[in-house]
Amino acid sequence: MPNDMAHAHNCDCMKSPDPRSSFWKALRITYKSARRIVIGVVGVSIILVGIAMLVLPGPAFVVIPTGLAILGAEFAFARRWLRMIRIQARNGLKTIGAAKKSAGKVVRRTASSSASNGALNGHQPPSFKDPSAFDPADQEPHTRRADS
Repeated sequence: MPNDMAHAHNCDCMKSPDPRSSFWKALRITYKSARRIVIGVVGVSIILVGIAMLVLPGPAFVVIPTGLAILGAEFAFARRWLRMIRIQARNGLKTIGAAKKSAGKVVRRTASSSASNGALNGHQPPSFKDPSAFDPADQEPHTRRADS
């Protein structure tokens, strides 16, 4: 018995747990793995819902980047994909803005060029201020050709 008492007071088992022990290392590894698994499952699920929203009603272009952002908390590939999507979105918005600016100019040019083309061919474009230009009585009746 005296040996058991001496053992109880001189034993290392009464000290606080060593963070370098194999149990704590395994627990830390298990936590990291569990976190990666949970983030992966949640992120992929949100991305799949976003992909479904491409054909179903819903904000797919908001949901898919949200899923990538969740995955990006743990995975580097998702951060890269999210960065590429942001760059593509910015470039697309710049292109749309430039197209809108040039579309207004093209419409004005087209309207003025069609008026001048009509005048060059001897046809005047109809005047919207002159009501007789649209009077059905002034138009010739449509006749059918004999050979058709």
